Amino acid sequence: MTYEDIQKALIDLMEHGNADTFASLMSDDFAMLSVHQSSVGEKGKNKEETIEMMQGLDPIGDANVECHIETDNVIVVTHNSINDNITLAANHIENGKISKCVYFRGPKS
Repeated sequence: MTYEDIQKALIDLMEHGNADTFASLMSDDFAMLSVHQSSVGEKGKNKEETIEMMQGLDPIGDANVECHIETDNVIVVTHNSINDNITLAANHIENGKISKCVYFRGPKS
């Protein structure tokens, strides 16, 4: 698993509305945790709930995915998000898959 894998998946999701690429990177026991006040629904989501949430997203213009940390076990990225916000996502990698994703979405400035 590399930053480039996550970058491609986020571009497919955020620019084209295709959640399949990101879903293929998730482990079977994947968990996502949002740590921002405006999140919708439960703060923690399993793989199926996360895919359902992603399938409901409307595409945005430019995902602008940037890598901030890349190690064997952690890949931290930012990307443009809905409502002109930015998302910071820390992805924990185990056995070549994303097992956990903790993210924050907020204003760009």
